[in-house]
Amino acid sequence: MTADHSTTVTPTPETTTPLKPKARPKRKGMSQERFMILFTLFFIAGVLLLIALPEENPYRGIAMGIYSIVVFWAMFRFGM
Repeated sequence: MTADHSTTVTPTPETTTPLKPKARPKRKGMSQERFMILFTLFFIAGVLLLIALPEENPYRGIAMGIYSIVVFWAMFRFGM
């Protein structure tokens, strides 16, 4: 009088919903630590450029212009 089948129903792939990872809100801007590290690196690079290229060097203007472009590119690229 006992049944050999169980009464539990196994879910089929059509009835199960896929689990989605929790979406974290995207942070705007950059963290203060990252900002300070980038600032320090750019500051050191700028001082080293000024030390390496004296005022009489004709390439100083070109080097500082390229340095400025790189700094502005990094600010916009990394979301400052």
